[in-house]
Amino acid sequence: MKFGFFSAIISLFLVATACKQKVSGEELEIYIQDTHNGLVHIQDVQDIHITASYLPVDLLVFRDFSPEHPATAIAFQEASSAYNAVQYFTLTFSVKGHEVLDPAVGLNKYGALLRTLSFGMQQYVSITTADGDTLRPLTYSLDRTYAMSSATQLLLAFPLRPKAEWLQVNVREFGLGCGNLAFRFRQSDIQKIPKISFQ
Repeated sequence: MKFGFFSAIISLFLVATACKQKVSGEELEIYIQDTHNGLVHIQDVQDIHITASYLPVDLLVFRDFSPEHPATAIAFQEASSAYNAVQYFTLTFSVKGHEVLDPAVGLNKYGALLRTLSFGMQQYVSITTADGDTLRPLTYSLDRTYAMSSATQLLLAFPLRPKAEWLQVNVREFGLGCGNLAFRFRQSDIQKIPKISFQ
């Protein structure tokens, strides 16, 4: 409860000052995770919990650095330049607080899901825009945690469409039993995302 209140206060502050202020990587993590900012959308289908999140390049690059090797402004800028013209989203799937990619579901189902999540999701995930475009992932990756995490996560890269009023991430049924899903992100919310600063 205390963390939720603290998170809400920080997010409200960042919303009010996003155009004027830059933030730390940790503060940006909190901002993105706050559902009030429109960058995380959640759906529950029976026991399956699905989350779609927008992942700004600043945060993606920030996560690549470590406390032992912290980012400098120059290093951060150089790393960020590799992600130009691309936008990132994450999709996470869990069942009762556990990964959906779990051998406990049975070897046949596990094997089929593993193949689809590892190599076949480009045919099941797309973005449609307010302008009528349909975008397929340029690439994607499955975070393999070998049933040691609370959710199965995909990182997806799409072509950048900064002028579209909204972007809708669509997920077709791929064998998990959650049906077809849609998560809409407003460009106005994306444009409000604060940038990471360096002292």
